Amino acid sequence: MKVNDLILYKRDVCKIKSILKNYYHQKDYYELVPINDSSLSLKIPVDNPSLKTIMSKKEAIDIVNKFKDVPLLDDVKGLENKYKELLKTDDVIDLVRVIKTTYNRNAIRSKNGKKIGDIDNRYFESAEKYFYTLLSAALDEKPEDIKKKILSSLGVKDE
Repeated sequence: MKVNDLILYKRDVCKIKSILKNYYHQKDYYELVPINDSSLSLKIPVDNPSLKTIMSKKEAIDIVNKFKDVPLLDDVKGLENKYKELLKTDDVIDLVRVIKTTYNRNAIRSKNGKKIGDIDNRYFESAEKYFYTLLSAALDEKPEDIKKKILSSLGVKDE
């Protein structure tokens, strides 16, 4: 990794502002700036296991193309625990499963004149934000533009 590269730290996409040689205890550190909050600066050891590379552009395009084929989760008891479990993985397809399942459940509720579920809505927003942030970094496009493409491919009007 080098200065100005994007890297994933926990759930934040960050730009490497600088590489600090022998910064602390003779270890090299990255100075990171989250792309969504440039006022914040983080100093993280380069060997920190929470640092991950951003997916490639090809991987991101593949995920966009696979989006409509990803199955929904089974509507079973304990779905909230399943959402939690899937949001903890590093698999972007798990994010898609949460997004599609929660969106579908809320659409059905809305169609039947019922209130949108708070739990589904909370997990939908969390998964969606992270998903589009990851794709945005890989594709170098705005999250809202990627969302429009995906919704269009699904035949859904932009919300």
